Amino acid sequence: MALGEVGVIHADRRIFEKDNIVISVDTVEDLGEFINITVSVVGRDNEEEGMKLAKSVQAKLGITDDQLIPLSYYDLLMQGGELSDLESELCQTKISDESDLQSISSDSAIYS
Repeated sequence: MALGEVGVIHADRRIFEKDNIVISVDTVEDLGEFINITVSVVGRDNEEEGMKLAKSVQAKLGITDDQLIPLSYYDLLMQGGELSDLESELCQTKISDESDLQSISSDSAIYS
């Protein structure tokens, strides 16, 4: 039995990748820009190291924990295409150009 289509999200994604880190910069129609940091790890023993690495990249990008949004794009759009005041405030931090991401992907210090 197929689940069917619930909604459609229109987004442009730029992907920056190095080793086991993938940084996606999404421009989502009617919502704005978002950054997703993904660290690939093998085995449960490496989960903590993966989280530390993700936090390190997050810090290098200048993203604080209070700026994280725990909702999907679909959930945000279901709120009427508008973020709450708090969520809107959290989204104000943007990467002005790709040089910030280039420095992350070429900076070996975050991988040590």
